[in-house]
Amino acid sequence: MKEKLNLIILSIILGLGIWIIDLIVHSYIFSEGTLLDVLTYNSSGREFYSHIFLVSVVIFFALFILKKINDNRKERESLQEYLMLIETANDAIVIADCDTGIILNVNRKAEEMLGIPVEMIKGMHQSELYPNEEADRYRNIFKEYIRKNSNEILMDLIVVHKSGRKIPVDISANIIEIGGKRIIQGIFRDITDRKRAEEKIFNLSKFPSENPNPVLRLSDTGTVLFKNQAVKSLLEKNN
Repeated sequence: MKEKLNLIILSIILGLGIWIIDLIVHSYIFSEGTLLDVLTYNSSGREFYSHIFLVSVVIFFALFILKKINDNRKERESLQEYLMLIETANDAIVIADCDTGIILNVNRKAEEMLGIPVEMIKGMHQSELYPNEEADRYRNIFKEYIRKNSNEILMDLIVVHKSGRKIPVDISANIIEIGGKRIIQGIFRDITDRKRAEEKIFNLSKFPSENPNPVLRLSDTGTVLFKNQAVKSLLEKNN
């Protein structure tokens, strides 16, 4: 609204400017008399206001069209920069329509993660990225996330490679608006290495309890901090 008001004011100022130039031209170039003579001759109330109004209207629409063209150019440039950032990202990025769940765009990292060409991923429903047996669950996660419009990270989800291999991911998503359409951008981070490290730590932590030999852990003061089943069986046998 403020931009339109500024355009109207600018149009009126330019309209007055053109009217003054017109007076000068008729006075000095066409020698129709002094400025006062020309002003007196051409400035009967109705003619004056209609002249200013028409010129201002023409200028307003000209400025409005130029502004629209400039805004569209800036929007296209911003979109190109945005798409370039997506394409060069280190994580897989999936962009989907908030209303339909249809995938609108993905980057090359998503293609690598899923083993499916970019052009084939476009047009898929976002729920098709996940295990078939959990499609309804993931569809509900998607709807709930959009309803809340939160920026929380979705942890420990699974996407499926074309080969059927399941890939654990964390998804950081946010909702943005482009060209009047609400879209959701999901950044998919492959956490396979992290899950392997966690599993290794878990397995190592189970080693003392699963060891068939007695394992005892004491504090500096001699307090028993841990004893496995073999120690318990040995103590019970000696008692």
